[in-house]
Amino acid sequence: MMTNIQYEFMTNLQYENRDLKRQLKEFKSGEKYLLMKTAHKKQLEAEYARNRKLEIALAQANNRTAAVHRNYLQVIEDMEKEHAKGMRAKDNRIEELYERSLRGEHRFQLWTKSSGMQLAPATVFKGKHRKRTELNLECTDTRAYARNDTLQKRAGR
Repeated sequence: MMTNIQYEFMTNLQYENRDLKRQLKEFKSGEKYLLMKTAHKKQLEAEYARNRKLEIALAQANNRTAAVHRNYLQVIEDMEKEHAKGMRAKDNRIEELYERSLRGEHRFQLWTKSSGMQLAPATVFKGKHRKRTELNLECTDTRAYARNDTLQKRAGR
């Protein structure tokens, strides 16, 4: 007599044996191979479709990155042009002021020669945070004495 456990064990083995025979028959007939092949093809197609989508997304991301890089370079180039333009304007202004100072110095020298004035050494006043230079004009000609006096009054002495 069989016990309950033995009966269940035997029944399980019989079901398993029947299932294995069915699987063997399917493999022998080629039906299982066809099912496996179609399932594998579906999986491959799904992976290929997924890969295509990812490649398209990657290409779009690369295009966006390249566009951003081009825009960045264009902005930098524009900024460099503006900076160079500003620097040229400042250099021109410096050159203009330098030429102006040379012309002024030349006029001053001509004026001092014509008026008979001579430049004495400059007196330098040193403050806490600054230096100030004052020109000492000395008259050697009495005609120019009045002009010298006027210049010194204008200079605030």
